[in-house]
Order: sequence, then C-alpha cells, then structure tokens
Amino acid sequence: MASQFLAQHVGSRNFIESIVHSPGAATATVLTPNSTPTPQWRSMENYEYFLVCVANAVLTGTGLTLLEIVAATDSLGTNIQQIVTTGALTGSLVDNGASIEIEAGQLEEVRAAAGLTLPLLWVAARITMNNSADIMAATYVRSGAKRPFLNLTPLTF
Repeated sequence: MASQFLAQHVGSRNFIESIVHSPGAATATVLTPNSTPTPQWRSMENYEYFLVCVANAVLTGTGLTLLEIVAATDSLGTNIQQIVTTGALTGSLVDNGASIEIEAGQLEEVRAAAGLTLPLLWVAARITMNNSADIMAATYVRSGAKRPFLNLTPLTF
C-alpha cells in the first residue's frame, strides 16, 4: 500500500508549473495562456536557475520555430534582454509531442558578462510559433531556492 507521507525533496527546492501557451500570433511572444495576451513573467529573486520545457500540443502549422529565455527588470517585461536561445528549430525537433528545453542560470553573472547594468530579476519564455493557432504545453522550473521550504511547489493549483 502506498504511503500517505509526502516527501518534499524536489518540491521544497524548486517551483515547477505547467502553462498552456496560446499565442494568437506567429511572432515571438512571451508565454501566454490566452491570446489576449497575458505574459507569464516569474521573479527570480529567490532562485538561482530557470528552465523551460515546451512541447507542441495542437498544431495547425509546424509549431515551434524558436524558443528563448528572456529577462526583464520588472513583471511587465520592461527592458527585455535575451538570455539564451535555441536558434531556429525545424524537422523532428518540432514534431507534435516533441519537447525542447533550455535553461539559464545565475542571472547576475549573465547580466555582468553582457555588460548590462540593469537588474534582471524577472524571466519568461519567449516562443515563436509557425501559426497563430498553434498551441504549446510549457513547463517553468525555478530551481536552486535560496530558502527552501515545504510546499514551495503547490501540491494543487
């Protein structure tokens, strides 16, 4: 019989969330669950690393063509800077159900290496789709919590 004890080895050190991306445009768009859009920026104030994993879910065109991690100075996406990119994606990399992941770490080191003076505390995935009706499944992982605690990743949403 399974135990009712819930271990918090991963959930207390990472914040993991899955979000549907429905861009409504075939241009580079910060992850948004609706075509309004509602950009999904996340604070990195208490974390060291950020990972994004995306997979094509509903395709009208060929789906994902570019995935980036971008950072900004606030939750509105002010002063956006590209942190890392996959480059152009084609072929089997973007088949329906195929997943791609990229990650960024130590945003302060990235900022300093790029010669940027602005504090980049907010991150997001910026996704370019082949067709505005294409839909993606995306997972954000903020890792390396500076102060781990129970239920950092909620058990339910």
